[in-house]
Amino acid sequence: MLNIPVKVSPVTLNYEVWATLYDKVYGDVVDDIPYYVNQITGPDHAVLELGCGTGRVSIPIAEVTSKLTALDLSGQMINVLKQKAVLGGLILDCVIADMRYFELDVKFDLIIIPFRGFQSLLLKDDQEKCLAAINKHLKEDGKVIVDMFFPSLEMFDQDNRVFYEVKRISGEDPRTSTLVKHRSSFDMHSQLIETTLLVESSKADLVTETRYLDFTLRYIHPKEAEYLFLNNGFITRNIVNNFTNSIENQSSEMIFELEKKCDY
Repeated sequence: MLNIPVKVSPVTLNYEVWATLYDKVYGDVVDDIPYYVNQITGPDHAVLELGCGTGRVSIPIAEVTSKLTALDLSGQMINVLKQKAVLGGLILDCVIADMRYFELDVKFDLIIIPFRGFQSLLLKDDQEKCLAAINKHLKEDGKVIVDMFFPSLEMFDQDNRVFYEVKRISGEDPRTSTLVKHRSSFDMHSQLIETTLLVESSKADLVTETRYLDFTLRYIHPKEAEYLFLNNGFITRNIVNNFTNSIENQSSEMIFELEKKCDY
């Protein structure tokens, strides 16, 4: 595993705390996994995942290619991923690094930033640094996938003093469950969403633990994102609006499929 010095900036959040709760909160998110797995053309397909976290997407990809590099800012997140890989007998390279500044001695067929990880970059300068690093590490005929979302009108209308229920997750023990709620505030000028998640664990209808997790994302308008990518060397070849291609399952998700812009 490589350890690359981390430059501290507003992108640095308390991911050490996140590592202990991420799988509990997001382990049921699976709609995007077939989409990413289907991008792999063979066991030698070189893939770089930025913001891999605890491996929600990394592990399924590592099952179909032996050339996955999984990169995250959090050493604790990477440790969870490594434990999963060992248990599954999977081969992958783990890198602790910042997605704006990484330096690897390999170029990739596919570079992905799943589940809104790109939006943790709160400044345009940070976004451009990340895109420059991606460009440097992408093969000339390679592909980039960036998953983002644009808030719905319902989100803008929510009261920032109220925690809204997101989901209730049943545990392996039928007496246990986890309730997830969120409260968000919007800065329209800087396009920032400051969110607090409330994660409440219960057993036999009694609350056993309550945890609060804070994070900030920068939302980007679709055309703004296209211009950002174009100005940093990438052409948008396709935008996928949801991972199931279902008209009934339309969402505010925007999955940008990019390739390098030709200079001629």
